[in-house]
Amino acid sequence: MIWLQITILVYRRPKGLERLLNSIVNSLGKETQKVRIVFSLDNSFDTDNLVVIERYKPYFKDSVVRINDTKLGVDKHFVDCIEQNNSSSLNLYFEDDHLCLPGVLHYLQHYRKFSENMAAFSLYSYSLKPNTGLPFIPLKVKGDFYAYKRITSRGLVLNNNQIKKFRSWLAKYNSSNYPFNVPEYLNRYTDKIWETLFTKYLIATDQYVLYPYCSTVTAFGDKGVHFKKSYDRFIPQVELNLNQNEELKLPDSLI
Repeated sequence: MIWLQITILVYRRPKGLERLLNSIVNSLGKETQKVRIVFSLDNSFDTDNLVVIERYKPYFKDSVVRINDTKLGVDKHFVDCIEQNNSSSLNLYFEDDHLCLPGVLHYLQHYRKFSENMAAFSLYSYSLKPNTGLPFIPLKVKGDFYAYKRITSRGLVLNNNQIKKFRSWLAKYNSSNYPFNVPEYLNRYTDKIWETLFTKYLIATDQYVLYPYCSTVTAFGDKGVHFKKSYDRFIPQVELNLNQNEELKLPDSLI
């Protein structure tokens, strides 16, 4: 039984891709044999990626390589990958400069059974505010998780119901008659950025994303299309040894 589909957005960073795949295999252990992995290669991918992909395919129960005919860019590529979800499993999304840590299974198993209404789940935890660059430290109540009205592309987890709701809202969305105020930095990003659209969805539907207090995913900000050099802003505090099992109860513990 496949309970998890991992989709990796692949560009021009074969060393980063190998680092990510190695971390996934080490973090999931024998669970990789119950996981489908999808490699979605943008049109401008590095051919060395194919060598890395072939080396790691045997670790997973099922593997798919998709090569896009046109250059989608990061934002269209991400939305395209969300639309090609596995309806019978959790769907986890990485880019090729991410890295997965051992505590990831704890969070994924929690997300499988979580029954409260959430727009999405995250394996990543922010340490900076997007509009100021200042530290973001959520108040600790209990357990491992908090709710935050913000989306992430790093270690994003969605189930089929969450994807259906977002796609349904997006099909009806019209920027000219969107009735809610949004933070100024989102207006600067514009609707071309997929995180802007998802954040507008969170605001319009009054939903939240479930985050871990400490991240089990990190992002290296490796040199690529958006970065002319490696950029360390996206590296948060990470968790390697999870001992708590208390579940977050909404709305009493809503941050």
